[in-house]
Amino acid sequence: MRSISEIIGLFAITMAVGFLVAHEAVKTSSLSFMYSSLSSPYFLGFSYSVDILLLLIVTVLVIRRHLRYRGRLLFRLLEAIIITITSFFFVLLLLIIISRAQIPEYLLFFASVTIALAIALLKERYKSTKDIATITSSIGIGILLGFSFSFEYVMIGIALFAVYDYVAVFKTKEMQKLARFFVENDAAFLMSVSEVEALPSSMLSPQDRKSYLKIIRKTGEYKNPRFVKMLSEGKVPIISHVSLGEGDIALPLTAMVSAYSFLSDYYLAAIVGISAILGVSFTMYLLRRYRKPLPAMPLLFGFMGIASGLYLSIAGVGLKIFPLMLIVVGFLALLLHIRRTLAIT
Repeated sequence: MRSISEIIGLFAITMAVGFLVAHEAVKTSSLSFMYSSLSSPYFLGFSYSVDILLLLIVTVLVIRRHLRYRGRLLFRLLEAIIITITSFFFVLLLLIIISRAQIPEYLLFFASVTIALAIALLKERYKSTKDIATITSSIGIGILLGFSFSFEYVMIGIALFAVYDYVAVFKTKEMQKLARFFVENDAAFLMSVSEVEALPSSMLSPQDRKSYLKIIRKTGEYKNPRFVKMLSEGKVPIISHVSLGEGDIALPLTAMVSAYSFLSDYYLAAIVGISAILGVSFTMYLLRRYRKPLPAMPLLFGFMGIASGLYLSIAGVGLKIFPLMLIVVGFLALLLHIRRTLAIT
């Protein structure tokens, strides 16, 4: 239960911090100054260098896939670059808000790059800072997309991503493999929390018990006093991971920022944020109850779609048939997800 509460708490903190930064950016006119800074030669030179480096990394990764090369250095480098770039936008906007645009552009740029790079390097050096990198990266993506696309387009994009998430988890199992790879590599593309549960040996088959004990010995955890006590009591310690993808965090924030920036509606932004938290909470409840890999985005969109659609309908915002579509599609997302979850238990 602790891991689920922690995930929900981190998600809520990310949404709150991201929205507060977006609000201050609009209030202080910091957003226009940021766009001006991004057109400076310092940023353009940096972006060209990053583009070339990313192209080289992707090319080598493709070659590696065909040559079956299993080295992980390139993945680490690619992850660090992505964290640095996405965190950079959040840090830059935050520094502009704090400094009230009184610091020269080149100093803002280099300070933002330095801090963003430090976040990526600290994540690699200290695994306990992984969630910090996930949060800063998610806020950077959410704010940038939220200020770039109108609320209608954002919700349509989230609906399409929810369909992909549903298929990739329930049908092709592709998302499960990707999540497992991220967990094994402790990647910052997931917000994850681990906890140890003690299960009676009688609940496991001899083969499963043997497999779990083998993993414990391989990782060296069998020397852990807590594990030793569980084993002596005839119980098997099982490490469970609860994870939430970066897209599941950044996209609801994108909708929240877009509702505020394009429709200038505090209430809609608050409704989107609260319904997203409820969606994550319900996902975690189902995950805890049924102990099966579940997609988060269908439930997130379901709650956000129904809540925002009802509000827009009642408020009479001139979006024509769009609120009704949000309600209907959101309800279908909830219904299909719950039916599929019950079917696999």
